[in-house]
Parts: sequence; structure tokens; C-alpha cells
Amino acid sequence: GGLVGYNKYQQGQTALHIVQNGRSNINTECTYKQAFESYLMDISWCTYKNSEGKQIVNITGERYSVEKQHSYKYSIDYLITGNTFKLYKATMDGVEMNEVEVLMLTIKAMDSYDSVDNF
Repeated sequence: GGLVGYNKYQQGQTALHIVQNGRSNINTECTYKQAFESYLMDISWCTYKNSEGKQIVNITGERYSVEKQHSYKYSIDYLITGNTFKLYKATMDGVEMNEVEVLMLTIKAMDSYDSVDNF
């Protein structure tokens, strides 16, 4: 029991670090963690295994739109393969987002990191 539980915990921690410390060509100065944590409110990170036993990292958070007077709830899942990750699925207010929409969100998040003072 204990060792199996610890190994699962370690796999989850490793998966989290792969995504959180990941960088994108969009903005090589910041990590995914820095970008999403500066862009989304009430952010949380977790890991789980899908039905095929693949390791997934999930990010949830909200972003308030002044223009729309609405707080959008995002959920983004990344599939971990070795030391890399790619988009698995994502939703905004429960509606599935396509890859372009997630890319746009990621660009906004990466840009938002630049616009805050990071000394």
C-alpha cells in the first residue's frame, strides 16, 4: 500500500513539474505556471490518470471579462508523454475548446506575464 501510493504521488509530482516548468515558443521568458498563474484567478493544478492509464495534468481557473461582465471558468488538461506534454482537452464554462482557442488563451496568458512587474 504505502510504497504504491508514494510512487503514484511521485509520478503525479513529476507530471506537474513537466507542465508547470514547461516553456513555449510564444514567450520563452516564462513557464506555463508563471503565465497561467498571472492570467487566471483561483487557479488549481492536479494530476490524474485517464481510462487508458495515461498521466494527465489539469489546470482550472477563472478569468473575468470586464467587457462581457462575466467570469469564464477554464479547465485545461495536458497529456504527459515522457518529459513532454501536449493538449489533451480543454473547456470554457463547460463547453469544449478547440486547439486554436486554447492556443489563443495560452498566448494571452504568456503575454499577461510580460505585462506585470516580475523582478
